Amino acid sequence: RQHFENALPLYEANCDQLGKANVLQSLGDLELRLDNVDLARQHFENALPLYEVASFQLGKANVLHSLGDLELRLGNVDLARQHFENALPLYEAACDELGKANVLKSLGDLELRLGNVDLARQ
Repeated sequence: RQHFENALPLYEANCDQLGKANVLQSLGDLELRLDNVDLARQHFENALPLYEVASFQLGKANVLHSLGDLELRLGNVDLARQHFENALPLYEAACDELGKANVLKSLGDLELRLGNVDLARQ
């Protein structure tokens, strides 16, 4: 965590929005792994507009996917689905087949969790 936090002011000093967004996403991923969901959400939400400013749709897609994972963990299925579905066209636009596959798997896991086996298979 300390390395990420030390990197933030360096990116800020150099007006590197993409670098700052990447660090915030990494901090969000770390906090999510540590089950600090509120802090993870804060980092993810702070990264989103920076990816938009940097016109980096793949970064935005990754954050939306992470937010979907976070909401699914909390049982907020509708919000998780919304994040996953918002990430999907961004992965498609970036021609990121692996990202697309991962978000489709997350949508399948979500439907399976709800007992929607047929939807999960799609």
